[in-house]
Amino acid sequence: MSDEQLFGTSITEIIKKRLSVRTYLAQPLLPETKDKLRELFSILNRPFGRNVRFNLIESDLALKKSEFSKAIEQRDHEILPCITPIGYPSNKKSLIDSAMRFVAGSKSRKSWNELFFRRHLV
Repeated sequence: MSDEQLFGTSITEIIKKRLSVRTYLAQPLLPETKDKLRELFSILNRPFGRNVRFNLIESDLALKKSEFSKAIEQRDHEILPCITPIGYPSNKKSLIDSAMRFVAGSKSRKSWNELFFRRHLV
């Protein structure tokens, strides 16, 4: 597994510290953060040898599929396999956030070693 640096932290450490966020601050991303994300998107390996296009869409509202397609100027031959929110987590969690974390069992996640392993050739 590559241990490239992203935002000054190894990708492995970012994955280990992962958590779901559903409540964000009403604050736009800093321009430097947007630039860093665009830079990362431009150098990512393309899965299955296919071209991938990334867009950052700023919206306070949930978008319907047709509205989202317009916002990213989706072309006829493109599919839309992944959407994720990006923002600054709020210190105050919503009731829905707390309930989802409880139902999902977020406090009892499997350890890193149970999820992944490395094979060392002798």
